[in-house]
Amino acid sequence: MNGFVTKLYDVDSIAIPAEYLKTQIDTRHIEDEIKALSLRCAQETKAEQAAEGDLVRCRADQESYPDSRTILLFTGVQLPGAEEAAKVAVGKHPGDAFTVSLAGKTVRLTVEEVIHRVPVPVDDAAVAALGMEGITTVEAYRAYLTDKAEKEQKQEQGKQILRHFMDEMVNGSQYSYDESELAAYVTNYVTKMKEELLKQNPAAAEMGDERIAQSIVYQCKQQWCAEAICKAQGMMPTPEEIEQGADQMAEMFQLVGEPVPGREELLEISRSELCMTPMFEYLNQLIQQKVGG
Repeated sequence: MNGFVTKLYDVDSIAIPAEYLKTQIDTRHIEDEIKALSLRCAQETKAEQAAEGDLVRCRADQESYPDSRTILLFTGVQLPGAEEAAKVAVGKHPGDAFTVSLAGKTVRLTVEEVIHRVPVPVDDAAVAALGMEGITTVEAYRAYLTDKAEKEQKQEQGKQILRHFMDEMVNGSQYSYDESELAAYVTNYVTKMKEELLKQNPAAAEMGDERIAQSIVYQCKQQWCAEAICKAQGMMPTPEEIEQGADQMAEMFQLVGEPVPGREELLEISRSELCMTPMFEYLNQLIQQKVGG
């Protein structure tokens, strides 16, 4: 799709929303993870009858599961699809068989083993038993979990900030393109994109054609912005790199058995894709400067 930016939005002027810079750790979640060590390090013994909280190891019938797989039922946890099986397993003995609904289908299970788990005190010994380098006390483990949570939160905030910059840039820039050509381009790709989305995520069926069309237009403008930034910052790929990228894409289309686009389209796609990484790197550097400042 032909088009270009006539006026790039001033990305340097984009402010980072204050809520994306606040770090707030849920201390209750940290403490819950520490308490969970009690079960993670639980002592296991075999039992003759399953009680609530026990682990019940079962063998599935071959008709339901031809591989005769082992099914683990955690009687103290409500796992989606296994609620009924976990409930019925309580009171069963090794060798007992029972029929239940499991993951949406009727399955015949035979109990092979019942494992009783005795929680242990959460102390330094339990932490040391995890074998984590440099972490041998409850306080050290708490610090580790807190640091991990902070890093994960900052990583998620980084994604939100980048998305914010992208939206501001795409929505605030001005473009030149043939509207009828863009409309035809979007129409051609809506069906194809919907098929790809459904393959990746069945829930995408709820995504209407209008939202998909908006996403395609957004992607076009994003690519045009990427080229504009690369030109402004002297980061445009060389003609040789673009040609090489087009050759690689042509080979990829042939390998998957799909029609190979024309050379001009391949070169356009190659140029756009080669501009995306430098654009993200530039925006991330700008964000780091603003966060650091």
